[in-house]
Amino acid sequence: MPVEHVLQVEGLKVRRGRSEVVRGVDLVVGRGECVCLVGSNGAGKTSLIEGLLGVLPARCSRLMFDGERLDGLPPWERVRRGLVVVPQERDLFAGMTVRENLMLGATSRTRRRESTALDRVFSLFPRLKERSGQAAGTLSGGERTMLALGRALMSEPKMLVLDEPSLGLAPKVVGVIVSTIVDISRQGTTLLLVEQNIHQAFAVASRAYVLEHGAVIAEGTTDELAGSDLVRHGYLGRSARGSVVAP
Repeated sequence: MPVEHVLQVEGLKVRRGRSEVVRGVDLVVGRGECVCLVGSNGAGKTSLIEGLLGVLPARCSRLMFDGERLDGLPPWERVRRGLVVVPQERDLFAGMTVRENLMLGATSRTRRRESTALDRVFSLFPRLKERSGQAAGTLSGGERTMLALGRALMSEPKMLVLDEPSLGLAPKVVGVIVSTIVDISRQGTTLLLVEQNIHQAFAVASRAYVLEHGAVIAEGTTDELAGSDLVRHGYLGRSARGSVVAP
């Protein structure tokens, strides 16, 4: 039985200023899959995501999301249709409480669905329930990441894009975040993971794309790629020494 694709991208080109930073990328994500996008510093990973969202100028021969064309739609309409990104910067409202930030992700949901989504988030992140009345600006780095993930889940996304969820976090906190991402994936949420730690990304995802200079240079299952000379020598070795950093 063929895999049902949530995201289908063919020939994606993205510009940042005068430069073309993503060059003819093909990418697919199946429903319920967790796929990762990896690459060295400046490879174009974040630019690719911003192109998918319509934040940066982009052209492609095909951009389908859940069976509908996305190209030509503004970013907010793409989000409304279920393509939700958790950015590196987290973009929280520091003066609002944890609960208020979470509820912003559910503005288009009925009260019953809001309650169900909130229960799910608090189950995944008990710390957020403990901090629900606390201002977001007073949270630790790990708690802010949890809140950004929780707010995105409140919108009940058809696909969740995570841009460097472990960036800047202590190793112990990274373990908690990665474990929760695994739980989110097991619950059926479709994920596209962009992660600076290729070991962590390969442990979570079933398939991967390797991006260099704005182009995909390798793709396949994470097991296949982890065993390839390209990834083992070019990425896994450097990652182990901490030198693979995302843009």
